[in-house]
Amino acid sequence: MAEEVTRGDKMMELAEKAEQLSMEAEKVSEEAAAMAEKAAANENDDEAIKQAEEAEELANKADKLADEADKCVAEVDKLADEETKEIEKQIAEDEAELEAAKKEFDAEIAAAEAEAAKQEEEIAKAEAEIEKELKETAK
Repeated sequence: MAEEVTRGDKMMELAEKAEQLSMEAEKVSEEAAAMAEKAAANENDDEAIKQAEEAEELANKADKLADEADKCVAEVDKLADEETKEIEKQIAEDEAELEAAKKEFDAEIAAAEAEAAKQEEEIAKAEAEIEKELKETAK
């Protein structure tokens, strides 16, 4: 049974990949700079041209790696936004449920208070009736 990959797991994975790509891009960029320096210092024109082309290729590779890292970061941001929207939606639903439950509870309290008032009225009527009967009996 395959484990379900959560959004958080995916975000962590992408963030790690972005960091690795970024570090690799930095390393390749440094190699490109070193190769460019080497080409500039080389007195043999053919070798210097070859080294300059290699430096350019390395610089292009570094740019591609940096672009990939940026894409990973953008995907992490997108997933984080989705997570935030889902959490906000859940909070709104929870608040609506709580408000509905509160209204229902308030209605139950009002019904119980009305019933209590009705019973108190019936008790008062019964007491008045008993008083009346007692007075009539006493006469």
